Amino acid sequence: MQKKDIIITISFMARWWEKHFYSKYQKPLVASDDEFERVHLQRLRFLFENFGEFGIGEEHPEKVGAYVNIIMKWCLDWIPFLLGVKLTCIEEGFWHPEPLTEDEIKKLKPVDLADEPFGQWILGRKETLEKRYGKAEFGQLIEGSINAAYRIRGEEIYTDLAVNKDMVKHLLEVITETVIMNYKFLAGEFDLEEVFLANCTNNHIGPELYEEMGLENDIRIAKETAPLFNKERFIYLHNCDYKADNLIDLYKNIPHVLRLDGSDTTDIERMKKAMPGVNFSTFLNPRLMKLPPAELKQRFSSAVERGSDEFLIANLDTSADIGTIRTLLKIIHESCEELNCNPEITVVPFCEDEHEWAFPEYQGNEPYHCKDDWHRLVPKP
Repeated sequence: MQKKDIIITISFMARWWEKHFYSKYQKPLVASDDEFERVHLQRLRFLFENFGEFGIGEEHPEKVGAYVNIIMKWCLDWIPFLLGVKLTCIEEGFWHPEPLTEDEIKKLKPVDLADEPFGQWILGRKETLEKRYGKAEFGQLIEGSINAAYRIRGEEIYTDLAVNKDMVKHLLEVITETVIMNYKFLAGEFDLEEVFLANCTNNHIGPELYEEMGLENDIRIAKETAPLFNKERFIYLHNCDYKADNLIDLYKNIPHVLRLDGSDTTDIERMKKAMPGVNFSTFLNPRLMKLPPAELKQRFSSAVERGSDEFLIANLDTSADIGTIRTLLKIIHESCEELNCNPEITVVPFCEDEHEWAFPEYQGNEPYHCKDDWHRLVPKP
């Protein structure tokens, strides 16, 4: 019987690299492509030194290209930034958004990236990276409409969803149209693999409000981006590390879904019956790394037996030390051997914050706005 491949992706928070990697290697001196390359090669060596027996890292890394050629900026706040939200770097990494007022939101109109300074920044980065590496990859995370609305409005969005529905509907329509136009612009410049719809906030508002306010936006994005892809399935629905059961009957209405993620407590078998042809990616919460090894192994093996195709072990923090990660990798290999499957493990050598140089030491504390001169965003030679 042929072994089934199980895709496993592991990534770390910036503080993890700060504690375990920069205790040995020098941090980047400036925000530059040369420094990013240096760190990349050192990360590959570091991963080999600690996890090489599991096929991770490189003993004598020489070539860069993958990961360092990725264009990413503003992470969760891509759409909010385009719609006028000011962003400021924070010490922990990432960006802090300054929420818009109700009056500002009422005046919002969809934004076409092709007409914005940020679009010119993307094209400039693409040209630079193509010259260095032969190809530039686009790695931006584009949120689902409710997620983006939360970043634009802040916590007030929860009250608005109850008492200010017309304003929220306008905001969601603007977000949806902006997302569609952006994908059309990006598809003309990059080989896009998927449409990423992050719907973490659905678990905060519940299925009734999502069905009323957000579902049709996701359906529209899926339908209107379909002509950009030469394949039937390209939507990645990110439900985060929450049990997806109460949203499955809504998610099944979204066309072109390639995969859905959710916690290991999700009824994976029911999900696969409701959404035939869709892969399930088990999102293992970093807190699970604190479980006794036997219990962690049981959780992993159970998800495989119930039909999980992939595992996302994302955003591990400093509570998961080198020994913990080694134990995790041993559990994965032992479980897969017992279950006659083949683990394809990728450890991501950078976190989003690092791709964007999203730390005040590189970006300063001044707020960024979409109308800024795009030249200030490009890393130094």
